[in-house]
Amino acid sequence: MGNLFTSAMSCQRIAHRGGGWLAPENTLAGFQAGLRAGFRAFECDVKLSADGVPFLLHDDLLDRTTKASGRASWQVWARLAQLDASAACKPRLARQPPPEEVRLHATGSPHQRIASLQGLAALLAGQDIWLNLEIKTDADASAARQAEWGARIAQAATRLWADAAQPPCLSSFSIPALQGAMHTAPLLPRAWLCEALPLHWREPAQALALHALHLDARACTPELVHAVHIARLQLRLYTVNDAAALAQWCAAGVDGIFTDALELGPGPRPRPGSTHETTPTRPIFFFPLGGARPDAARPPARTAMTEPSRLGILCAMQAEQQMLLQQLIPTQPQRLHGKRAYHRGRLHGREVVMALSGIGKVAAATSATSLIAEFGCDVLLFTGTAGGLGQSVNIGDIVVATSFLQHDLDASPLFPRFEVPLTGRSRFPADDIWATRLLAAAHAAVDRTSHGAAGRARLQRLSIQTPRAHVGLLISGDRFVGGADQARGIRALLPDAIAVDMESAAVAQVCADYSVPFAAVRSISDRADATAHIDFERFTALVARHYSAAVLKLALQAA
Repeated sequence: MGNLFTSAMSCQRIAHRGGGWLAPENTLAGFQAGLRAGFRAFECDVKLSADGVPFLLHDDLLDRTTKASGRASWQVWARLAQLDASAACKPRLARQPPPEEVRLHATGSPHQRIASLQGLAALLAGQDIWLNLEIKTDADASAARQAEWGARIAQAATRLWADAAQPPCLSSFSIPALQGAMHTAPLLPRAWLCEALPLHWREPAQALALHALHLDARACTPELVHAVHIARLQLRLYTVNDAAALAQWCAAGVDGIFTDALELGPGPRPRPGSTHETTPTRPIFFFPLGGARPDAARPPARTAMTEPSRLGILCAMQAEQQMLLQQLIPTQPQRLHGKRAYHRGRLHGREVVMALSGIGKVAAATSATSLIAEFGCDVLLFTGTAGGLGQSVNIGDIVVATSFLQHDLDASPLFPRFEVPLTGRSRFPADDIWATRLLAAAHAAVDRTSHGAAGRARLQRLSIQTPRAHVGLLISGDRFVGGADQARGIRALLPDAIAVDMESAAVAQVCADYSVPFAAVRSISDRADATAHIDFERFTALVARHYSAAVLKLALQAA
């Protein structure tokens, strides 16, 4: 296995609560101070007002940071917006007092009042900033209330940063808050805050489809850094204000450091892609027969601004691929490789290679490996049909995967059920950038089909009423799930699974091994619990192939 640790060049320095100890915490003045100090990565705390407005504050009470008193979440935003938040411009960690020469005096400036999340978004608009929004729920809030706050803050973040170069990372100590955020905005990256990692930290990390862990530096060890990276998660530590300790942890390979000591500077600019949440910064490869893959052979880090040179597009069956092939402009002859036909050309202005995956996990993994290793594809997309599992997922709907899991994989007792041996994980995340494009395209395709005369006629022939687009966990296995008992058993173990197929999770595993982005979109052709039936061939001809062509066209044109 190759080197698991990054260099200090890859370690973000993140301005804690906006401006560290240069300015009042969680204020626009603090962010301005951080920007002046050269920082391009920030953290702040977000709560909800009594009338549902997200605003920046760390504590449950107003007493420490303002001259007011009482519980902040009981106040309406109009009152909170008038409060001067400069009262706490003082050391927040008594063991590490800030140098007097770097502190600002409170001036009562509007930028030192309590800030709204909308105000922060306006301040940072148009700047390539990595931002961590910590969801701060009240200490005595019920689990339902915490989940509601997580959902509403995630919804606001999605809206306010819709056009941002980097999506904000949502973090919290509260698991219910992260669950609410995941269900409302599944494509926003999430991180779990811990004072110390519990023994079984991998289970909630997988259930929440986390991108990162944020850990108290005092509870971290180099061995823990290694374990977190083996689980393909990023690790950031809080709050490190000592220059020697900061250098030590960066050298140990952590992905980010939250600091108040902004006078130490933002550090070297991270390598391209290291601040993005698209994939872990540290791809892990397992080559048991040939040893570790050399660093020079690894694909370069990718960011939202770096587009792939060649897309691989997979379908399981010929009927699902037919319309795409009709739209393909060939640039090279069809090529046979490993008993599969590979079609090379341009589709909606993009260089692509198309292939049938075949049915089942082994067949799909073979095709995916060939697209990457033989044909040089640096992004894979999968389109086709699936069975609906989620209660609200019906025939004629479209699902876009946020993560993938093999529901028939069980290597217990050596490894936990569903976990892919030697990877430390059972769920493989979809690529955020392409999943977001596919979801937007799916919504548009459903809308056009429902409201266009031709599309509406096709739906009516199959008695499909109002199709919808969904996002969530897509599971795969080498068995057809078509009975109520089978579906009930899967739902009991994987309640967040929304659809099932026989290929996608295997492709996701291959793409993870090669550090190649992967996303999948599927049309729902049947209910996996057998509560609804439809003629598959008619569905593919009338709906599925039209969905595939429309969604990919819109997604590729948006890229």
